[in-house]
Amino acid sequence: MVRLRLVSAVAVIATLATVGSATPWPDSSDQPLSLEAALKLAKERNGAVRAALADLAAARARTHQSLAAFLPTLTPTAQYVSDRHQVDLGDGSKPFVQSEGWATSASASWRLLDSGQRQMSYMATRRAEAAADAGALQTLRSTLFDVHQQFLDALRAQELLKVSQGQAELARTILDQTKVRVQVGDVARKEILQAQADSLNAQVQALAAKTDVDNARATLKATLGWEAATSLPPLEPTREPSTPKLPTLAEVLKVGLAERRDLVSARRRVESLRFIKLRADRQAGPLLSLDARYDQAVSPVSLEGRSVALTLTVPFFDGGLSRAQAEEAKQNWISALRTFEQEERTAGAEIEAAYNAVETNANRLGAARAALEAAQTNYQAAEEAQRLGASTLLDVLTARVTLATAQSGSIQALHDFVLAEVRLRLVTGQPIPGEA
Repeated sequence: MVRLRLVSAVAVIATLATVGSATPWPDSSDQPLSLEAALKLAKERNGAVRAALADLAAARARTHQSLAAFLPTLTPTAQYVSDRHQVDLGDGSKPFVQSEGWATSASASWRLLDSGQRQMSYMATRRAEAAADAGALQTLRSTLFDVHQQFLDALRAQELLKVSQGQAELARTILDQTKVRVQVGDVARKEILQAQADSLNAQVQALAAKTDVDNARATLKATLGWEAATSLPPLEPTREPSTPKLPTLAEVLKVGLAERRDLVSARRRVESLRFIKLRADRQAGPLLSLDARYDQAVSPVSLEGRSVALTLTVPFFDGGLSRAQAEEAKQNWISALRTFEQEERTAGAEIEAAYNAVETNANRLGAARAALEAAQTNYQAAEEAQRLGASTLLDVLTARVTLATAQSGSIQALHDFVLAEVRLRLVTGQPIPGEA
């Protein structure tokens, strides 16, 4: 069941803590791979997830750098000097003079006041870190959704292959029955030609289905970070889904636009660029700073120095550089703001489409199950009638095609419904199964 709820900001480092230890590969290719195991592998091995985690760590380091600008610096220095040079005394003698020893000192400095540049830099990096945090979580969720989609696609292909193989077997059975009836003179010999053609077509469809399985499994392996030399085991079927009870579309839109991590990340980027713009505006005008400094030389002689400097800097002429930089920062902020506005509109359309897809696929799944049950009953009746000579080959072939269509439709409806639920979670910013 789909549950939509407001969620607080997620610390992605904690969310991705499971990435530290790798899950071992299955000991046997006969061991089915469950969706839960596939999701765990993707969290541990997918390169996009690992890269997003590194980007977040880099953003946190940049925040620490901007915070360090508010703190004093203390720099001890120790230097050992060995100096030897020749001196011309003017009387023909040129003795060598050598000196050596340690020179030690320490200096401390602290910017006590500025015109707000440090504060703006810190606020910009904080917003950028929040954007990276939300972006990392969105990358994780998008990757987990890709795993759901590709796992279901591979499972769908796997199940459709079974249907195709079953249909090929049924076609061979019908061919055998037709041959028997021709031998006893119950039907004309030309009936064998139709049965043979149908059997061969079923074999072709089974081979095509096998190709679909191979392609889907290869795509899934790449997303999971599966070793290329290791074959992917059979996939474990998904659990039967429950019928969702959805809130209204208006409620879903409200939650989704507020909670989607990609939109949260975009909002924080806009805020970060706004502070960068404010800092550029400030740097284009007069700047005031107050700095304190203390120096202490310990050896070879003891010296002490203290200073406090109040500095006013006025950019009288720089060729328009500072104003151009401020204009660039302003336009970057405007560009990000307009992009975010369009991203919100696109996200709203995605949420509405995903919401409708869940409702539609729930109804479709129920109809597909009923159609499959009816087709199975119909085929059994047609096959028995043909065996007893009470129906024609065309009746059985028609029933077989109807059964194959119903089986394929049921498989498609099941996997489309499961994926629609996961997609709705993704586009509304809700946790994806396998995330925690």
